Amino acid sequence: MGSREIAILTHSVGGKVHVPGQPGSVRTESTLETDFTLLCAFDPTVEQIESQPVTIPYRDPTGRERHYTPDFLVQYLPDRDWVRRKVPELVEVKRTEDLTRRHDEYALKFEVARAYAEWRGWTFRIVTDQDLRGPYLQNAKFLLPYLRRPAWHEPTAWDIRKAMETLREAEVRALLATLTPDPEAQLRYLPHIWQMVAYRYLGADLQLPLNMRTPLTYLPHDPYPLKKDWIHDGPR
Repeated sequence: MGSREIAILTHSVGGKVHVPGQPGSVRTESTLETDFTLLCAFDPTVEQIESQPVTIPYRDPTGRERHYTPDFLVQYLPDRDWVRRKVPELVEVKRTEDLTRRHDEYALKFEVARAYAEWRGWTFRIVTDQDLRGPYLQNAKFLLPYLRRPAWHEPTAWDIRKAMETLREAEVRALLATLTPDPEAQLRYLPHIWQMVAYRYLGADLQLPLNMRTPLTYLPHDPYPLKKDWIHDGPR
């Protein structure tokens, strides 16, 4: 549960985002926060994200007591060998123009947040619209629904895996042509290909817009074995 109630704002649009593997939904106060949460939902290394996680008391230069509540706490899964784990991040999401316009107001809050995060063994990070906007966000929005679909049809996934074992790397359109010359059958294969990209069973450069010319790479191993409730029934 968050540290404070999330207010209803008239100047921005928030909502709720379901994060695979996490019970309930994450509440957001703006479209920018929603975009950040969607990226966390798409990130298979994220274990949990909590909105409005803590309220930090501090005193301003006049000695008056103030309170600051960062937007999110993001916690990560350990690596494949359970050896290294990225430390939790306390995150503030802000528009660049807002940071510039209200720099003096935010400076002390962020200093307090960094000190608090260090005390807890976390880090503090400011995420801006410039960090979020771009092809990766659009790809995440496109692929996230494939993570929420029922598990793929196993024989179809097996056909795709076997084709990619041979090709090793191929554009989406070339993979479809290898699977079948029938255009209608290719349309039936295509959603399964995108689902396997979403689950990281096929590699793709997600920093570039996804399309039929996107090069795909064969990934021979279970990519994120620790998040079993996220990758729940993929091909082996």
